[in-house]
Amino acid sequence: MRALAVSLLLVLATAACAGGSSASSTAPEIDYQVDLVGTATANGSLVLNSPDTLKVPVAPGQTAVDVALALRSQLQEKGYTVLCTLDRGNLGFSVLVQGRVQLSSDSDLGGISGGASQVIQRGQGIASVIRTYFNALASNDANTVHQVTADSFYNQAGLESGKGIRLIGMNPPSIGCYSSSVVVEVALQSGQHDQRELHLSSDQMAVWKVDSSTVLASWGVKASSNQSTSVGTLDRVAIMPTNASVAPGGNLQFTAQGYDSNNNPIPNLPYAWTANGGGSITATGLYTASPAPGTYPNAVQVTAIQGGNVRAAFTTVVVGANIGALDHVVVTPSSISLTPGGSVQFTAQGYDANNNPIPNLPYVWTAANSSRPVTAAGFFTAGAASGTYPNAVQVTTVQGSIARAAVATVVVKAPGA
Repeated sequence: MRALAVSLLLVLATAACAGGSSASSTAPEIDYQVDLVGTATANGSLVLNSPDTLKVPVAPGQTAVDVALALRSQLQEKGYTVLCTLDRGNLGFSVLVQGRVQLSSDSDLGGISGGASQVIQRGQGIASVIRTYFNALASNDANTVHQVTADSFYNQAGLESGKGIRLIGMNPPSIGCYSSSVVVEVALQSGQHDQRELHLSSDQMAVWKVDSSTVLASWGVKASSNQSTSVGTLDRVAIMPTNASVAPGGNLQFTAQGYDSNNNPIPNLPYAWTANGGGSITATGLYTASPAPGTYPNAVQVTAIQGGNVRAAFTTVVVGANIGALDHVVVTPSSISLTPGGSVQFTAQGYDANNNPIPNLPYVWTAANSSRPVTAAGFFTAGAASGTYPNAVQVTTVQGSIARAAVATVVVKAPGA
């Protein structure tokens, strides 16, 4: 009798590399996990399919560890990237591999239980932890801060709780077996913007926590300066992402930012979120799609209020779209007029040939002139010289071997001009 208990483990298994190569790609991954438990009592074999057939013999007395290490060797010979091998104690031994693998019905593991399943996208899980971390800082939620930070970092994180630090943008994470690093942009109440590198680590059960934060660069008004940013009244509010695709029943985090008429971001505005179709949304902008596929125009609305000024923004959500390959990328705004030293937050979205937005693409921002910098999150600051600067900002995105770019024009005008 086959003793093959297929376990669909939708957990993220990352741990110390045991001879396998680590993953540091910033592109979205499809990772599969092979789980083995117990000791063989009879002859058998482990057979994997997709795209290649791979067979590992099993002999009486062999343990899950023995079979997993033999499997790792064969996967590497076939050209797979073995991300990690993981000792999960009484839960057995696992091999995490980049690429699709399927346990064949021809497998008979001789008494060892096993299974193969797709694991959660690791980058999405890490990004979710970081968003949770900054939301908890903003709301002074000490319990959540403790849950998503390492014990050694909790006290330091507590010093920033309730100080109005806002997450502006996030680069795709660089992920290893046990650790990850992510570069983010945050805005402080003083008007200063920081580029920070957050370091995360995971335990044996792949629970990711933030364990350090390093400031890489700062611009705008420094926290120690007596200067202040002259911010006007609320003129508009922007919602990110501007278009979105999500699987039926899936989740997507939306964010918003209000600006004055000079495109200065206004800190500490309250935002009210409303779902007009296609799903539901929480008070913090976390959208849950309905099971019904379709395109829902203006599905998500965000409203900002500043005194008597009320501004709203909307975005379309596509649920269950049949998304094709990357065809083009759009930068917003495509043209902007600023005063010297003024700033604007650019955003980008890649689309397929049918104008379906493609989620989770990485975006790289560059400026044509180093005196007019743009951050990794698309935050641009104008230089002192007036003029019209075509192609001042470029954004590039890559999907597999396909690369697409878009540019924006910046007009710098002296005040009163």
